Amino acid sequence: MYDECIESKGESNGIEIKGRHCMYEVDPMIDGNNLPYGPTMSVCLPASCNADDVVALAKVTINATDELRGPGVNIASATCTASGNIKNWNLGLSICVATVGIYIAFLIFCTIYDLTGRGYDFQKGNGAGNYEFYQKFSLATSAQAIISTKISENDLPVIHGIRALSTLWIVRFHEYYTPIFGVNMNLLDITKWLSSWRYVDILMSSFSVDTFFVLSGFLMTFTFFKKIQKEKNFNLLHYYSHRYMRLTPPMAILVLISTTIFPSLASGARWEWMQNFLVTGCRTKWWSILLYVMNFVDQNSHCLLHLWSNCVDMQLYWISPLILIPLYRKPKLGLIILGTLLAFSIVSTGWIVGSNGYLATYASYEPNITMTRDAFFSVYVMPHTRAAPWLFGILLGYEVFNKNFEITKEIAMAGWLLILGSLTMFMIFTSLMIDQNYKSNIFVETIAASIMRPVWAVSMCWLILTSLHNWSGPISSILSWKYFLPISRLSYCIFLTHICIPMIRHGTLRSASYFHDYPIFHAYVGDMVLATIIAFFFSIFFERPFLVFESLISKNRARSARSSSKQQKID
Repeated sequence: MYDECIESKGESNGIEIKGRHCMYEVDPMIDGNNLPYGPTMSVCLPASCNADDVVALAKVTINATDELRGPGVNIASATCTASGNIKNWNLGLSICVATVGIYIAFLIFCTIYDLTGRGYDFQKGNGAGNYEFYQKFSLATSAQAIISTKISENDLPVIHGIRALSTLWIVRFHEYYTPIFGVNMNLLDITKWLSSWRYVDILMSSFSVDTFFVLSGFLMTFTFFKKIQKEKNFNLLHYYSHRYMRLTPPMAILVLISTTIFPSLASGARWEWMQNFLVTGCRTKWWSILLYVMNFVDQNSHCLLHLWSNCVDMQLYWISPLILIPLYRKPKLGLIILGTLLAFSIVSTGWIVGSNGYLATYASYEPNITMTRDAFFSVYVMPHTRAAPWLFGILLGYEVFNKNFEITKEIAMAGWLLILGSLTMFMIFTSLMIDQNYKSNIFVETIAASIMRPVWAVSMCWLILTSLHNWSGPISSILSWKYFLPISRLSYCIFLTHICIPMIRHGTLRSASYFHDYPIFHAYVGDMVLATIIAFFFSIFFERPFLVFESLISKNRARSARSSSKQQKID
């Protein structure tokens, strides 16, 4: 028992002895065979002991016991609760925290000024002239913008529904995967679950990330074409800085919180494990997140690992002008570039999976932890293997902007039958690949890894395209439900913060859990509500004010450009 251990105190020969709770994991490879998971156990030792002592003690025990030594039982890892206070504070962090404090004080001042101005009618000239400026940074103004369900004329409401539902699906995906890496007393039930039909839904929910890549490519292309058609020029620096300001501030704050608050936030049997898995690497590789290269840097050091998708999205965004500019000015050349990159992404994914013997699903009922980890870092988080959905999104944006493709009733029916048939086969094929009787085949795994995500991306593109052309029936009406808008606006901040909630919960556990669908679903509903609330405050403090700031800079830049142009004409 965790609390019983750490609260134990005694004295021997004038020396105070305290308890320290340690955990160790058995290597899942025993006698040449893979166990589904490495059983995790705990031991209470004096506080002067550490993880190395646990491993040494376990090895001595194994070597002295025939029943353990014979099968080749070994210890994979060990962790111990922290002894004493963890001191991660330094001058740099102090400056960062102080800066954030001043920034928050400014937002609060703007909010008070805004609310006061509304009461005294400043906006009609009865008060200070800077009212509109302060109102833009008001927390109340940001909150109203988030919770509003009003759909503007130029908006695509179906996009909000897709984004909101995909966010819910991503949170559910992580809600199931987090307890798998926790401590469970029914390990064998997890292996049965991994080969059941219930796992198919969870496994397929990982494709919601590809949905976001489709949306990213689509909206990026559509916005780019509209803007360049209007302004007739392209500012590369502004193109990149806008994206950076859009994504980075809330992510930087999350990294700062991870390095300052998380370590002393709570305690538990797996608290140190949670920190190692989630935030320990942030102290050394925080810069790689802010530069969006985390997926290429020190893969053994973890820092908010779910942010890999932000890095991939930004890395793809870096190369987007090489596609978008030719696609706008010389469409044939642009389509050739797009098709070449698409073929490279599909072929390279299949090649990496096939040549390394990876599974297309990355995990099965009998997971190989080492191979799963290698596949994750070699395939799952790499830009060249995840580019296909994003490229299909670009193709969709190009089509929607130019309106080259007319959908007739016959084409719509044929397309929906093809898409629904493909997704049905997709689910059946996935369920077969996780079955206990399935034998891995390099050819099958290569083909599946190559086409699964492109097929999903094409399905999402077809859903968006038919919704815009009114050929998706009730699906479009459901996805256009106005109450999806607040969740859609909060989707980015929900994605940033949601993983911390189940990780903290499992890190603070005092005893082993029981893996079962109902408690996980129960936790998911509560975590989703909590994640939405946290994301709301995260957005009004650290996301929307920076969007306002970037917008003001853009307007000033445009105003200066117009003034310079007029001056040149006068001269």
